[in-house]
Amino acid sequence: MQSIDSWISCHAAFTPDKTAIKFEGQDLSYKSFAGNIATAAGYLVDQGISHGDRVTYLGLNRPEMLSLLFACARLGAILVPLNWRLTPKELSGIVGDAGASLLFFDKHYSSNEFLEVALSSDGCKALPIEKLARCTNECLVGGGKQQDPILIVYTSGTTGKPKGAVLTQEALLYNALNSRHMHGMTSDDLILVALPLFHVGGLNIQLTPGLYLGATIELHERFDPKAAIRSLLNPNMALGVLVPATMEAVMATDEWQTADFFHLRALGTGSMIVPVGLIKSFEDKNCSVIQVYGSTETCPIAAYQAIGEGKTHPASTGKTALHNQIRLTNDKNEIITSPDVMGEIEVAGPSTLSYYWGNTEETTKSIVDGWFKTGDLGSWDAEGYLYFKDRKKNLIISGGENISPAEIEGVIALSGKVKETVVVGMPDDRWGEVPIALIVLHPNESTDDQEFLDLFRENLARFKHPKKIIFTDQLPRNAMGKVQPHLVREQLLEP
Repeated sequence: MQSIDSWISCHAAFTPDKTAIKFEGQDLSYKSFAGNIATAAGYLVDQGISHGDRVTYLGLNRPEMLSLLFACARLGAILVPLNWRLTPKELSGIVGDAGASLLFFDKHYSSNEFLEVALSSDGCKALPIEKLARCTNECLVGGGKQQDPILIVYTSGTTGKPKGAVLTQEALLYNALNSRHMHGMTSDDLILVALPLFHVGGLNIQLTPGLYLGATIELHERFDPKAAIRSLLNPNMALGVLVPATMEAVMATDEWQTADFFHLRALGTGSMIVPVGLIKSFEDKNCSVIQVYGSTETCPIAAYQAIGEGKTHPASTGKTALHNQIRLTNDKNEIITSPDVMGEIEVAGPSTLSYYWGNTEETTKSIVDGWFKTGDLGSWDAEGYLYFKDRKKNLIISGGENISPAEIEGVIALSGKVKETVVVGMPDDRWGEVPIALIVLHPNESTDDQEFLDLFRENLARFKHPKKIIFTDQLPRNAMGKVQPHLVREQLLEP
């Protein structure tokens, strides 16, 4: 079957002058976009990129990144979008794990420590993203197919080491079909994309589905609350996606007081339990909020609300997506069908990951008989609505970002003063959850916050830094001597 770059070629044939992407005051037509993809593919060929090769991108949201995505699809190559919030050491680990041949960067990362460390992997060459437009040899036909991997998106795991979820071109197609059903999306829509494209939320909830349909994407380089609310107030705007932290930032702008979103068909949100009060604040402004449930491994759309259900079922994440299956299982792997019984959420369907890159152990553990075990806990109600309850493991989701407690604990352990430590997620009004670190020092060691702050600054992205460090004499354990994070959380919640 054709690779997904054919979406853009087809729209360029039918509606060549229609705007595909609006970016920083410039309109990029589908015809020009298709030409950029051909040029980018030609440049990749000139650089020796072929079927199965990995190409990374480090930078903010730009149309060139999307040209790179579809150029990779044409060749059957794989794009690895890099989270620019990570430290150089973290980036280096991902570039090396993916075995990338090329790293494209934008102007924000053209000459700093990120490139030097990220390129410590052998055989990886760094190039400015503008180079994609400087090739005279267009590649109009490649060997890519829908069954080929197109994305490796790295996500934190409970082991502390990021895992690369491999998503195929077919996964993006079926995710787009799910999105069309979720949003009532059409080719006439103007869609705001302000979330970072290194996450599947920014890239795949509305952006790639919009391009599949031939809609127009208004792309912001990065989220800015004032710019976001002004775009959402555009009477031509139909759709957008914000996570709870960015919704709150929009509410803090001056424009919020008189805002009326009557023209918006829907505002998507998710990535964590969305406070009902936050949904109501937007609904009171005539904004229909719809939640989506999923993860990096599900592309991400696995379940969603229909338009209007943010008001009628605000605590639910909706029903199973059109092209997916969801089931709940107990610890005996028995399927739960009764309402209000909590179990692990498992997802199957063509938009789920194929495997974890270079990680057979995690793949075998997480994908069983075609079902992806999310590690999340949820329940059904009598009407078939899904309710996300908690994470089976201790992964922390803060402002839409996955944070591994084990990763933070590993950094704390770099100090020779530490006897043991545990990191837990605690409720936070702004971010949903934030990491809190409890540390037991060796005897006769003095407490020094600054030492640990320096360790975090050197080894962890800022959003992963614990909000608070608590020094304690002991940690709660079970009868087997194992530290119990849930008891830590209970103690911290005590008045």
